[in-house]
Amino acid sequence: MDLFLKHAPCTQVPASASGGGNAPCTKGRRAARKERFPQVDVGEFERAASGGEGVQRLAAAEAYAAERAYDVKRMRRGALLGVLRAVLLALAVPVLVAAVFVASYALTCILDGATPEELMDALAALFDRICSIA
Repeated sequence: MDLFLKHAPCTQVPASASGGGNAPCTKGRRAARKERFPQVDVGEFERAASGGEGVQRLAAAEAYAAERAYDVKRMRRGALLGVLRAVLLALAVPVLVAAVFVASYALTCILDGATPEELMDALAALFDRICSIA
């Protein structure tokens, strides 16, 4: 039993039959790529930069740099706000749990028939107990 598939070493695959770029790079595909992306003479860009296009490219480069700097500031601000949000959440959860406990304690006292004076005395005693533990 032959486990290995045999194929031609280098076949030309037409661009339409390749299926969008997932086929292996063969000689035919290399030639097609060279036709699509020809080699560019650097001197051509230097000549174009000496004319009016250079000013436009410089303005575009400055605009890109400004936009990039804004994006960096925005990302840093977002990261800082994320850290601040996490710290506030870590501090707010215990405070909220304590507030719910005190409210449930007060409501329990009220449901047991405590008067406002007795409720204040019970809350003061609770506060004294908490202070004595800490």
